[in-house]
Amino acid sequence: MVNLPKVMDIKVIESSGNNEWDSELKKINASVFLTYAWLDSISSDESIPVYLKFLADNEVIGFISGLIRPFRNRYRKQLFFYSGPACTYKEPAILDKFREALLDYTKASGFQRFTMHSYDVSFYFKSSLKNLITRDRAEFCFDLSVDFQKFESQIERDTRRRIRKAKKNGLEFSSGYSDELLDRLLLLMKSTYDLRLAKDYENYNMFSMQFFDRRVMRKLLDSRIATLYYVRFGNEIVSMQFVATINQRAYGIYMGTNTLGYKQAAPSYLFYQIAYNCKQNGVYIYNIGGVPPGEKNKGIREFKKNLGAKTVHSSVETTYFLLFPLKMLNVLFLIRRINLGVYIPWIIKKPLIKIYNLFLKD
Repeated sequence: MVNLPKVMDIKVIESSGNNEWDSELKKINASVFLTYAWLDSISSDESIPVYLKFLADNEVIGFISGLIRPFRNRYRKQLFFYSGPACTYKEPAILDKFREALLDYTKASGFQRFTMHSYDVSFYFKSSLKNLITRDRAEFCFDLSVDFQKFESQIERDTRRRIRKAKKNGLEFSSGYSDELLDRLLLLMKSTYDLRLAKDYENYNMFSMQFFDRRVMRKLLDSRIATLYYVRFGNEIVSMQFVATINQRAYGIYMGTNTLGYKQAAPSYLFYQIAYNCKQNGVYIYNIGGVPPGEKNKGIREFKKNLGAKTVHSSVETTYFLLFPLKMLNVLFLIRRINLGVYIPWIIKKPLIKIYNLFLKD
């Protein structure tokens, strides 16, 4: 066994993605987004899966996997990870060792940089490395490992009342995998987007998950990795969520609700019914997703907390460009950090965003 206080030299080795990889991840409750099942579904000619293990004293003590992605010129490559490392030892200090090893691997392998998101992260400790750009975020999770009655007791009283009232009013819960349902989800997502902007919530990207498009959604549905859960009121579907389930962990990726759905408390009822369905099928974590940053979105965060969801803090971590000549563009990262971190009138912020996205997007 590795003696953690003496772990100074951690190496990164490449591995193969297969069902055995997923079995290893399941043992340590790793993120849905590190699995072979996920990356195989999302892979394409421009998104090549890569599977890495962290070694110390010849023992595997961590895992991470993601995508090799091109820059705009197609010749230089970068690494993209949907989630941070999965650790066999839940020790905060070891995460920075993983980050350092990953930085070394990235440069030694000729990749220009890496971006490490934090979807469904199961273990996190904020980085102390100065050469990483970080952006704090939070997700909300239902712990379904407990008795379901205990789970219900964690739901705020008024929210429980709305759930009971929704059922009494005739809302019906169901699920499916069809193209028609997928089209309906996209329409409901647009409805939610329009309603939030009308209520002066912060603007956000409806399709926030990188490289995740309809082709991938269709593939996940066909393989039954993902399910479209929905609530119907009368003859109309009023609320839906796209949920991926791997290794007994479920993650709600996209969700949409229309005006009628909100009036009938359909989102609360939908979350509750999905949680119950997950519990019945042996799922022990149901991550209902994050919330766009900003004080204006405080109400959404409170809504998820009132459902009994626990807040899971993490951060997106990105390196500067690590190799010449793209290192010369690192000043654009500084511009972006200033642009996002302070108040700047939109008439100035908008052209700045266009400038750095011209070089940094993808």
